[in-house]
Amino acid sequence: MLAGGLAFLGPKGPEMLAINKTRDSSSTVNPARSSSSSVGHTYLKKMDPPKFNGDLIEFPEFKRRWLANVSSENLAVESEHDRLRDNVPEQAKKMLIGEKTMENAWNIFTKLYGNKTMLANKSKSKLKSIKCNGTEDHDIIINLAVEVKSIVKNLSELKLQDMLKYDDEYLSAIFKALPSEARKDWLKYEKDKFALNWEAMEQFLEEAHEIATNTKVLLSSYVSQSSGANIRCLKCKKNRS
Repeated sequence: MLAGGLAFLGPKGPEMLAINKTRDSSSTVNPARSSSSSVGHTYLKKMDPPKFNGDLIEFPEFKRRWLANVSSENLAVESEHDRLRDNVPEQAKKMLIGEKTMENAWNIFTKLYGNKTMLANKSKSKLKSIKCNGTEDHDIIINLAVEVKSIVKNLSELKLQDMLKYDDEYLSAIFKALPSEARKDWLKYEKDKFALNWEAMEQFLEEAHEIATNTKVLLSSYVSQSSGANIRCLKCKKNRS
């Protein structure tokens, strides 16, 4: 019987066994292949809705971020209203009561915070009274350049950037905010190759920002290296180089 069983398999028996074994192994999930199939997909942490503190200057950016990160999720209107109310000042929260569409909600917000004249006046006032903090000159220059660029961008979105070109008060305010050495650099700066002094100031701040950033990087690198150069031996109390 045993011999008959083996004879029944015949020459094709081992081949069939090999085929079955191959099928069994192919049905097993290959972890490496499974993980490689997900390569190329980036999963980002879900962001919280942006918050708005009522600052007119911040409103355009708040609206842009909300539309990009929240409205794009296609939530139910009531659900998006709830999230909006949770992230805006009390005044705006009250104005949203009873609204049925997001279009009406944004119309209300635009009336409260998107008035171009009010936004322009606040941006101009902020630029004319600009002050930047910092313990080092390079920090002051970096902060100043970023702040000026942000204000100019807001005014550009309102199509009001041209007014900066003809009012020397803006130049004077930025000049006063510069560290003393940077003021000297500005006075020696080649302004003749620019049509307007404001254009020269924008370029000057770009160059000063780059120099200040490089200075900060070099100084921080020097500090990190020197901090490891004077390690004291706890037993002999001597410096080890």
